[in-house]
Amino acid sequence: ADDLESKVVFVWSASESNAESLSYDLELRNAFTNEIENYTIEQDTTFTVSDLDLGATYFWQVTVSDDDNPPVSSTISEFSTLAFPSNPFLFVKKEGDNSVIYSGAGENDSGNSQVDVNLFQLTDDATNSFRPRKNNLAQRIAFLRTVGGNTHIFTMDLTGENVQQVTSSIPVSGFRQDELDFTWSPNGDRLIFPSFDTLYSINADGSGLNAIYQTTDGSFISEVDIQEFDEDLLLLKTNNINGYNVRIFTARVSTGAEETVILEGLQGAAGGVQISANGDRILYSRDTSSSENNQYRIFSSRLFLYETASAMSVVLATDVITGENDLDPRFSPSEGDIIFTRVDNNIGAIPAIFLFELGGNNPEDDELFTNANMPDWE
Repeated sequence: ADDLESKVVFVWSASESNAESLSYDLELRNAFTNEIENYTIEQDTTFTVSDLDLGATYFWQVTVSDDDNPPVSSTISEFSTLAFPSNPFLFVKKEGDNSVIYSGAGENDSGNSQVDVNLFQLTDDATNSFRPRKNNLAQRIAFLRTVGGNTHIFTMDLTGENVQQVTSSIPVSGFRQDELDFTWSPNGDRLIFPSFDTLYSINADGSGLNAIYQTTDGSFISEVDIQEFDEDLLLLKTNNINGYNVRIFTARVSTGAEETVILEGLQGAAGGVQISANGDRILYSRDTSSSENNQYRIFSSRLFLYETASAMSVVLATDVITGENDLDPRFSPSEGDIIFTRVDNNIGAIPAIFLFELGGNNPEDDELFTNANMPDWE
C-alpha cells in the first residue's frame, strides 16, 4: 500500500488451532531509521498504530503463538506513508466526544468538485483540540485544547508534531469554550487571547505574559484579531455573560481608546470577526432573527462585510437558505474568497465548510469539507 496516513490499521487472519487462545506479535520496522517496534495483541486480529513518520517506508510481519506449537510468522509486507501535504485549509471534525484538528486541500486547490480532499489528521482524537490558527512566518499552528477543565493555547508544527503548551497560569476563558477565539501577532512571535474582560499577550514560547486591554464595563472579550500592517489596532468582539449585547469594534493597544464601532445595539448572537490586511474590510456573522434564548440557539446567521470607507455593513449573497446558519467566516490569503461554516439551526446539526467567491459569478457556494467547522485559511 502507498500514501497511507500516519494512522494505519493492520488486519490479518490465522487458521484454527486447538489452543483456547492465540496471541500475536506485530513487528513494525521503519526502513529509513531501522527502528523496530513490537506490539503484542491477544486474540484480536486487528491493531491500529498512530503517529507513523510521514514520507517513510515500513515493513511489517505478524507472528502467531498458541503456547503449544512453534510460533508461525506471516510473510513480510511493505507500505509507505504519504509525504506531508501542503494543505491550505485547517478545520475541526468531531470524533466521539472530542474535537480533532485536520488539514485538507479542498476542491479550490485540487481542481475537481470532490469534498474532503487530501484530509490529514493533525491532533489525536484522545484530546479535545479546536480553533486552529496558522502563522506562515512562524510555520506553526496554534490551537485551543481542554486541559483539566480549562482551555489553553498550544502550538504545533505544520505536521502536528512538537506540540507545546503556551498558556498555563491564565487560561482562555469567557462565554462558552466554542465561542472563544485568539490570534497570532503578524510576525508570529506572540499570541493574543482573552480571559473574561481582559486581553492578554504572551510570547509563543510561553514567556512574557502581559495584560494589554480591558473592557470598561466588565463585558467579556470573546474574539480578537489584529490588523496585519498595524499591530497597535485590535479588532474585538465583546458580549455579556449570556453571549448577547454584542459589540464589535476596533481599539488601540497604546491608548486603550476605541476607534471604529462596527456593530452594537442589536439583539442576537454575532461573531466570527476578522479584519483585512489593510484594515479596510471587516468580516463577521450575525443572527438576523435577533433571537436571544437560554440555549444560545442561533436561528438565521448571515455573513456580513463592513467597509470602513463607507462605514456600512452589507450582507454577503451566499446561497444559504431558511433554517441554515452561516458562521465563522475567514478571508482567503488573497482576500478574494471566504470560507465559512454552514449548519442547520437545530441543536446537534452536523456542520460543513463552504467557499464563497467575493464578487464572483458562481451561483452556488462550493462545499469543501463535511462534518467540519472552525475553518482557517492562511
